[in-house]
This record gives sequence, C-alpha cells and structure tokens, in this order.
Amino acid sequence: MEAWRRDNPKKYERMQRIRGRGRGRGRGRGNWGEGNGATQPDATDAATLASTTDEPVIPTSPAAPAPAADAAALEVEDEPELGSTRKRVTEKGESDPSSRAAKRQKAREAKKAAAAAEEAEDANGGYCVQPRGKHRVEGGVIATGDERTCLPDAMSVIYCMLFSIALTPTLTKKTITWFSERVKSDPKRADDADPSQADAEEFAADRGFTLTYVPKVSPRVLLNFTTGLYLVRLFIHYVEAHGRLKIDTHFVVYDAFSGKIIDNMRGMGAIGVDADDRKDNHTAMQPFYKELFKEAKKIEIKSVCVAK
Repeated sequence: MEAWRRDNPKKYERMQRIRGRGRGRGRGRGNWGEGNGATQPDATDAATLASTTDEPVIPTSPAAPAPAADAAALEVEDEPELGSTRKRVTEKGESDPSSRAAKRQKAREAKKAAAAAEEAEDANGGYCVQPRGKHRVEGGVIATGDERTCLPDAMSVIYCMLFSIALTPTLTKKTITWFSERVKSDPKRADDADPSQADAEEFAADRGFTLTYVPKVSPRVLLNFTTGLYLVRLFIHYVEAHGRLKIDTHFVVYDAFSGKIIDNMRGMGAIGVDADDRKDNHTAMQPFYKELFKEAKKIEIKSVCVAK
C-alpha cells in the first residue's frame, strides 16, 4: 500500500479527500458509531482494502445531492400554479362544487331577468303606429293641425268617418272657421279662447249627428270598446321651465271599429292598439305617454263622448 501511495500520489490524495467527506457525513448525521467518533466505512474504502493487485480499484464518487432549486421544485410539485382554476387542480378534472353553484345561481338570475323583461314588455303594451299613408289607403281619416285646432280637427275626422266623406283642406278650414266664429260670438269668452266640448256638441247638431257624453269611462274601458267613434277630452299636466304646473286640454278621436287613436299632430300616424294595451289603465295609457305627450307628467281622460 505504501509503495502504491508513492507511485500514485495524486490518486492517493483524491482517495483521501473522498474518505474525508465520508467521515464528515457520518459524524454529522450520528447514524453509525455514534458516541465513539468512529466513521462508517464506505464502498470506496472496502474496494481499496480488498485489492491485492498493484492497480487499486479506482473509487467512484457518490452521487451529488440534488440542487436546492430542484429540491424546492419537488416539494411544490403537487401544488397548483398561481392563477390556475379550481377545475384544473380538482381530482379527475371535476369542477369545484362552489363553481357549479355559482353557475346555477347565474342561470337563475338570467332566467329572472328574462322574465322581468318580458313582463315589462307586456306592461308597456303592444300598440303600433301606422303611417298616415297606409291608414288612408285602408280607408281611414286623419287630420293635420296643432294644439289650438285639436277640437275642430277631431270633429272633422268624426264627421267625415260618419258620412264617408273625404277630409280635404277645404273641409278642414271650414270646420276651424266654424269653431272660431262661435267662440267670437260668445260675449263671455275672449276672441282667442279655445273652443269647448259644448261647442263640439253644437257642431255635431249643426252637421246632422249627435255627440253624447258617456259616463265612467276609464282608459281600459275606452280601449275595450269595439264599436263607435269617440271624442276623448284629455287633461295634460306639464311642468313649465320655471317649475309651475300647467294643465292643457287636448282632444283626440278613438275609432273603436279599427282600434285606433287618431291625433292631429303633424307626422303622427294612427296608433293601433291590441289586447296587450287593453289589460288595465296603465297599459291603456302607454300610447298617450310614449307617442303623443312624451313630456307630460300626468295624463287624465276627463270625458268621453260617442258620435252617432
């Protein structure tokens, strides 16, 4: 052994370093020979001592320990990466129970929202605005005027429909003139005062038909009439720029035969109502609020008269 050490100094030094590491591990861990300072012989020592030839067995170095980074990776191998979903880390790919509950809750909320939207649509009614040209092609009558001529225009429409007369500009002008002269002939009223329902009754008598007051007619009741021509007097409540409440009187025609509300607003077609609008007072008033008087705070039906 001494001769081999002299002939192979570098190999001997290497063997000594390897043996030193083995002793350090044994003393540090205290697993073998604990308490007497002995070290555990390793495979390299056994191979060296057992050799009987001039060429000793070259010791093999023990496997290097895994780097700290690799060990850390092994320790967290089973943990989910940051931001991974519950479904990815659940065994067998099953979704998390709380996730399934959230989906069911979301589906219920969507169903409720759809039902509420459908209910709101039903509440708003199903009326439609028919263009003036199409209304006339179907035999309907509609006038064009302004807020000061709403009553004469409504009476012109009723008169022409009752007697199947075409509504011409000449007839419209004659009706407006008739009401204007009647107002001026009344000493109790100013010359520019608006005509009244009593004037409309007098006009009907002068033209050969009657205009009879119908009591207790709510919006729902009005739209549920299926026959007759009706003069409808409305109170429109507005709030003026300075905050003061203003109430205007306005007249429209309801043609129960065709289920249409007819107004003299320029460009406004005939408003056709259906079963959805006839459900209650709220739905019955939607055409008035949404089409005719969009800025009104309140609309009331004050009186209804049937023309015969």
